[in-house]
Amino acid sequence: MVNKDTDNADLLKEAGFESSGKEIDKQHASSDLVEVERESDGYELHIKSNTLVLSDELIKATAKKPEKKKEKKEKKKEKYEDKSPKDEKQDAESDQEAAEQSKGAFENVIAQLDESQVKSEVTEQAEQDWPGDYEMQNYQVENQMSAFYALSDLQIDEEYKETLLNEASNDWTGDYEMIQYQYNNQITAHDWGEDLELESDVEKQLMEDAKADWGNDTEMVQYQYENQLQAYNWIQNLELDTDVKKQILEDAKAQWGTDYEMVKYQYENQIAAYNN
Repeated sequence: MVNKDTDNADLLKEAGFESSGKEIDKQHASSDLVEVERESDGYELHIKSNTLVLSDELIKATAKKPEKKKEKKEKKKEKYEDKSPKDEKQDAESDQEAAEQSKGAFENVIAQLDESQVKSEVTEQAEQDWPGDYEMQNYQVENQMSAFYALSDLQIDEEYKETLLNEASNDWTGDYEMIQYQYNNQITAHDWGEDLELESDVEKQLMEDAKADWGNDTEMVQYQYENQLQAYNWIQNLELDTDVKKQILEDAKAQWGTDYEMVKYQYENQIAAYNN
Protein backbone atom coordinates (compact mmCIF):
# COMPACT_ATOMS: atom_id res chain seq x y z
CA MET A 1 0.00 0.00 0.00
CA VAL A 2 1.22 3.54 -0.74
CA ASN A 3 1.61 5.96 2.15
CA LYS A 4 -0.13 9.04 0.83
CA ASP A 5 1.29 11.10 3.72
CA THR A 6 4.78 10.67 2.33
CA ASP A 7 6.16 13.51 0.23
CA ASN A 8 4.75 12.77 -3.21
CA ALA A 9 7.85 13.24 -5.31
CA ASP A 10 10.12 11.16 -3.06
CA LEU A 11 8.29 7.93 -2.15
CA LEU A 12 9.20 5.78 -5.12
CA LYS A 13 12.39 7.65 -5.95
CA GLU A 14 13.80 6.69 -2.56
CA ALA A 15 13.46 3.10 -3.70
CA GLY A 16 15.06 3.85 -7.05
CA PHE A 17 11.86 4.26 -9.03
CA GLU A 18 9.74 7.10 -10.29
CA SER A 19 5.99 6.98 -9.87
CA SER A 20 5.51 5.23 -13.19
CA GLY A 21 7.54 2.31 -11.90
CA LYS A 22 10.53 2.95 -14.13
CA GLU A 23 13.88 2.34 -12.48
CA ILE A 24 16.07 5.43 -12.47
CA ASP A 25 19.61 6.31 -11.56
CA LYS A 26 19.41 8.76 -8.68
CA GLN A 27 22.80 10.28 -9.41
CA HIS A 28 22.63 10.78 -13.15
CA ALA A 29 19.17 10.08 -14.51
CA SER A 30 19.75 12.70 -17.17
CA SER A 31 23.07 11.38 -18.43
CA ASP A 32 22.67 9.64 -21.74
CA LEU A 33 25.91 7.67 -21.76
CA VAL A 34 26.90 4.55 -23.63
CA GLU A 35 29.29 1.78 -22.79
CA VAL A 36 32.81 2.55 -23.91
CA GLU A 37 35.62 0.07 -24.31
CA ARG A 38 39.19 1.23 -24.12
CA GLU A 39 41.93 -1.25 -24.84
CA SER A 40 45.49 -0.83 -23.62
CA ASP A 41 48.29 -3.34 -23.20
CA GLY A 42 46.02 -6.32 -23.41
CA TYR A 43 43.33 -5.29 -20.94
CA GLU A 44 40.01 -3.56 -21.35
CA LEU A 45 38.30 -0.82 -19.38
CA HIS A 46 34.52 -0.86 -19.45
CA ILE A 47 32.90 2.43 -18.48
CA LYS A 48 29.22 1.71 -17.95
CA SER A 49 26.54 4.38 -18.21
CA ASN A 50 23.98 5.54 -15.68
CA THR A 51 25.79 3.99 -12.71
CA LEU A 52 27.99 6.94 -11.91
CA VAL A 53 28.42 7.62 -8.21
CA LEU A 54 30.41 10.40 -6.63
CA SER A 55 32.53 8.74 -3.96
CA ASP A 56 33.26 10.22 -0.56
CA GLU A 57 36.96 10.17 -1.44
CA LEU A 58 36.31 12.23 -4.54
CA ILE A 59 34.37 14.80 -2.60
CA LYS A 60 37.08 14.98 0.09
CA ALA A 61 39.75 15.49 -2.55
CA THR A 62 38.10 18.65 -3.82
CA ALA A 63 36.97 19.81 -0.37
CA LYS A 64 40.59 20.21 0.76
CA LYS A 65 40.83 23.43 -1.13
CA PRO A 66 39.35 26.51 0.55
CA GLU A 67 35.82 27.00 -0.58
CA LYS A 68 35.55 30.52 -1.83
CA LYS A 69 32.32 32.07 -2.89
CA LYS A 70 32.11 34.56 -5.66
CA GLU A 71 31.51 38.13 -4.58
CA LYS A 72 27.94 39.21 -4.92
CA LYS A 73 27.01 41.55 -7.71
CA GLU A 74 27.21 45.21 -6.81
CA LYS A 75 23.93 46.67 -5.66
CA LYS A 76 22.18 49.14 -7.87
CA LYS A 77 22.89 52.77 -7.09
CA GLU A 78 20.30 54.43 -4.94
CA LYS A 79 18.23 57.22 -6.42
CA TYR A 80 19.27 60.71 -5.50
CA GLU A 81 17.04 62.19 -2.83
CA ASP A 82 16.75 65.48 -4.68
CA LYS A 83 15.09 63.97 -7.75
CA SER A 84 11.88 65.61 -8.81
CA PRO A 85 8.56 63.69 -8.90
CA LYS A 86 8.75 63.84 -12.71
CA ASP A 87 12.17 62.20 -12.73
CA GLU A 88 10.98 59.50 -10.32
CA LYS A 89 7.96 58.78 -12.52
CA GLN A 90 10.18 58.46 -15.59
CA ASP A 91 12.53 56.14 -13.70
CA ALA A 92 9.61 53.97 -12.60
CA GLU A 93 8.32 53.72 -16.15
CA SER A 94 11.78 52.83 -17.43
CA ASP A 95 12.20 50.14 -14.75
CA GLN A 96 8.81 48.65 -15.64
CA GLU A 97 9.63 48.63 -19.34
CA ALA A 98 12.99 46.95 -18.70
CA ALA A 99 11.34 44.33 -16.50
CA GLU A 100 8.78 43.52 -19.18
CA GLN A 101 11.49 43.21 -21.82
CA SER A 102 13.54 40.94 -19.56
CA LYS A 103 10.51 38.79 -18.76
CA GLY A 104 9.81 38.25 -22.43
CA ALA A 105 13.43 37.48 -23.34
CA PHE A 106 13.31 33.83 -22.21
CA GLU A 107 10.57 31.23 -22.42
CA ASN A 108 9.37 28.62 -19.96
CA VAL A 109 8.51 25.77 -22.31
CA ILE A 110 6.38 24.01 -19.69
CA ALA A 111 4.31 27.11 -18.92
CA GLN A 112 3.26 27.21 -22.57
CA LEU A 113 1.46 23.87 -22.30
CA ASP A 114 -2.30 23.57 -21.87
CA GLU A 115 -3.08 22.37 -18.33
CA SER A 116 -6.18 20.35 -19.26
CA GLN A 117 -4.32 18.63 -22.10
CA VAL A 118 -1.41 17.82 -19.80
CA LYS A 119 -3.72 16.31 -17.17
CA SER A 120 -5.48 14.23 -19.81
CA GLU A 121 -2.18 12.84 -21.12
CA VAL A 122 -0.83 12.23 -17.60
CA THR A 123 -4.01 10.37 -16.63
CA GLU A 124 -3.88 8.24 -19.76
CA GLN A 125 -0.24 7.34 -19.06
CA ALA A 126 -1.03 6.43 -15.45
CA GLU A 127 -3.80 4.10 -16.61
CA GLN A 128 -1.35 2.39 -18.94
CA ASP A 129 1.34 2.12 -16.26
CA TRP A 130 -0.99 0.85 -13.51
CA PRO A 131 -3.98 -0.96 -15.14
CA GLY A 132 -6.65 -1.68 -12.55
CA ASP A 133 -4.63 -0.11 -9.71
CA TYR A 134 -6.61 3.06 -9.09
CA GLU A 135 -4.61 4.01 -6.01
CA MET A 136 -1.36 4.07 -7.97
CA GLN A 137 -3.02 5.80 -10.90
CA ASN A 138 -4.14 8.62 -8.61
CA TYR A 139 -0.74 8.73 -6.94
CA GLN A 140 1.07 9.04 -10.26
CA VAL A 141 -1.28 11.70 -11.59
CA GLU A 142 -0.88 13.74 -8.38
CA ASN A 143 2.91 13.53 -8.59
CA GLN A 144 3.03 14.41 -12.26
CA MET A 145 0.68 17.36 -11.94
CA SER A 146 2.52 18.63 -8.86
CA ALA A 147 5.76 18.57 -10.87
CA PHE A 148 4.02 20.21 -13.82
CA TYR A 149 2.76 23.11 -11.68
CA ALA A 150 6.20 23.58 -10.09
CA LEU A 151 7.87 23.66 -13.49
CA SER A 152 5.27 26.07 -14.87
CA ASP A 153 6.01 28.48 -12.03
CA LEU A 154 9.77 28.51 -12.67
CA GLN A 155 11.23 31.93 -13.34
CA ILE A 156 13.30 31.52 -16.48
CA ASP A 157 15.27 34.75 -16.37
CA GLU A 158 18.57 33.60 -17.83
CA GLU A 159 19.56 31.77 -21.00
CA TYR A 160 21.15 28.78 -19.28
CA LYS A 161 17.92 28.11 -17.35
CA GLU A 162 15.94 28.15 -20.58
CA THR A 163 18.45 25.76 -22.19
CA LEU A 164 18.47 23.32 -19.28
CA LEU A 165 14.68 23.24 -19.06
CA ASN A 166 14.33 22.72 -22.80
CA GLU A 167 16.82 19.85 -22.74
CA ALA A 168 15.12 18.19 -19.77
CA SER A 169 11.75 18.54 -21.50
CA ASN A 170 13.15 16.95 -24.66
CA ASP A 171 14.79 14.13 -22.71
CA TRP A 172 11.66 13.23 -20.71
CA THR A 173 8.73 14.33 -22.87
CA GLY A 174 5.48 14.15 -20.88
CA ASP A 175 7.21 12.89 -17.70
CA TYR A 176 7.13 16.02 -15.55
CA GLU A 177 8.61 14.34 -12.48
CA MET A 178 11.73 13.45 -14.42
CA ILE A 179 11.87 16.83 -16.15
CA GLN A 180 11.85 18.47 -12.72
CA TYR A 181 14.39 15.96 -11.38
CA GLN A 182 16.84 16.54 -14.24
CA TYR A 183 16.39 20.31 -14.28
CA ASN A 184 17.00 20.64 -10.54
CA ASN A 185 20.13 18.48 -10.72
CA GLN A 186 21.48 20.46 -13.65
CA ILE A 187 20.83 23.77 -11.91
CA THR A 188 22.65 22.52 -8.79
CA ALA A 189 25.64 21.45 -10.88
CA HIS A 190 25.61 24.76 -12.76
CA ASP A 191 25.67 26.71 -9.49
CA TRP A 192 28.56 24.51 -8.29
CA GLY A 193 30.51 25.47 -11.40
CA GLU A 194 29.76 29.17 -10.91
CA ASP A 195 31.10 29.09 -7.35
CA LEU A 196 34.18 27.00 -8.19
CA GLU A 197 37.55 28.76 -7.92
CA LEU A 198 40.00 27.44 -10.52
CA GLU A 199 43.32 28.28 -8.90
CA SER A 200 45.78 26.40 -11.11
CA ASP A 201 46.38 25.88 -14.81
CA VAL A 202 45.66 22.17 -14.33
CA GLU A 203 42.25 22.89 -12.83
CA LYS A 204 41.43 25.32 -15.62
CA GLN A 205 42.39 22.74 -18.25
CA LEU A 206 40.36 20.01 -16.55
CA MET A 207 37.29 22.24 -16.54
CA GLU A 208 37.84 23.22 -20.17
CA ASP A 209 38.12 19.55 -21.17
CA ALA A 210 35.00 18.58 -19.21
CA LYS A 211 32.96 21.33 -20.83
CA ALA A 212 34.25 20.34 -24.26
CA ASP A 213 33.19 16.73 -23.62
CA TRP A 214 29.77 17.39 -22.07
CA GLY A 215 28.61 20.83 -23.18
CA ASN A 216 25.43 21.86 -21.34
CA ASP A 217 25.28 18.66 -19.28
CA THR A 218 26.52 20.36 -16.12
CA GLU A 219 26.10 17.21 -14.04
CA MET A 220 28.58 15.35 -16.19
CA VAL A 221 30.90 18.37 -16.36
CA GLN A 222 31.06 18.29 -12.57
CA TYR A 223 31.44 14.51 -12.47
CA GLN A 224 34.32 14.44 -14.96
CA TYR A 225 36.09 17.42 -13.44
CA GLU A 226 36.03 16.01 -9.92
CA ASN A 227 37.15 12.54 -11.02
CA GLN A 228 39.99 13.90 -13.12
CA LEU A 229 41.10 16.21 -10.31
CA GLN A 230 41.10 13.32 -7.85
CA ALA A 231 43.16 11.18 -10.23
CA TYR A 232 45.62 14.04 -10.86
CA ASN A 233 46.18 14.58 -7.12
CA TRP A 234 46.63 10.83 -6.65
CA ILE A 235 49.34 10.76 -9.32
CA GLN A 236 51.10 13.76 -7.79
CA ASN A 237 51.32 11.94 -4.45
CA LEU A 238 52.74 8.71 -5.87
CA GLU A 239 55.94 7.40 -4.31
CA LEU A 240 58.05 6.43 -7.31
CA ASP A 241 60.82 4.70 -5.39
CA THR A 242 61.89 2.27 -8.12
CA ASP A 243 62.86 2.61 -11.77
CA VAL A 244 60.05 0.20 -12.67
CA LYS A 245 57.39 2.45 -11.13
CA LYS A 246 58.83 5.50 -12.85
CA GLN A 247 58.81 3.75 -16.22
CA ILE A 248 55.24 2.45 -15.78
CA LEU A 249 53.99 5.95 -14.95
CA GLU A 250 55.90 7.44 -17.86
CA ASP A 251 54.37 4.89 -20.23
CA ALA A 252 50.85 5.58 -18.88
CA LYS A 253 51.28 9.32 -19.36
CA ALA A 254 52.56 8.78 -22.89
CA GLN A 255 49.50 6.63 -23.61
CA TRP A 256 46.82 8.85 -22.05
CA GLY A 257 48.24 12.35 -21.77
CA THR A 258 46.05 14.53 -19.54
CA ASP A 259 43.39 11.87 -19.06
CA TYR A 260 44.47 11.36 -15.47
CA GLU A 261 41.80 8.78 -14.70
CA MET A 262 43.19 6.53 -17.42
CA VAL A 263 46.80 7.24 -16.41
CA LYS A 264 45.90 6.12 -12.88
CA TYR A 265 43.99 3.12 -14.16
CA GLN A 266 46.83 1.90 -16.39
CA TYR A 267 49.47 2.51 -13.74
CA GLU A 268 47.57 0.52 -11.09
CA ASN A 269 46.95 -2.39 -13.45
CA GLN A 270 50.55 -2.53 -14.64
CA ILE A 271 51.89 -2.40 -11.08
CA ALA A 272 49.50 -5.20 -10.06
CA ALA A 273 50.63 -7.31 -13.03
CA TYR A 274 54.31 -6.62 -12.30
CA ASN A 275 53.96 -7.60 -8.62
CA ASN A 276 52.27 -10.88 -9.55
